[in-house]
Amino acid sequence: MHATRDLEVFILEFEGFGRGVVTNEPFEQHYISDIRVRDGQIVHYKDYWNPLAILRTLKGSEAPHKPARHVEDVQRPREKPIVS
Repeated sequence: MHATRDLEVFILEFEGFGRGVVTNEPFEQHYISDIRVRDGQIVHYKDYWNPLAILRTLKGSEAPHKPARHVEDVQRPREKPIVS
């Protein structure tokens, strides 16, 4: 767990390891969770992890080992001006 200045916010970093049941491919995943707690209740939860690690375990060597393209290569649609 990583300390933050905000007492409601917790940053957790953890890992998962194993092998695929069908493929016997190794599974190694690193996670980061961003959690906000207020009045004893979780009010925000966000996970960060690599989906390619799961694909490699499920599909073996058929799975991609790199993302198809980088975020900066993606063309975003132009925003339409708001006309009132």
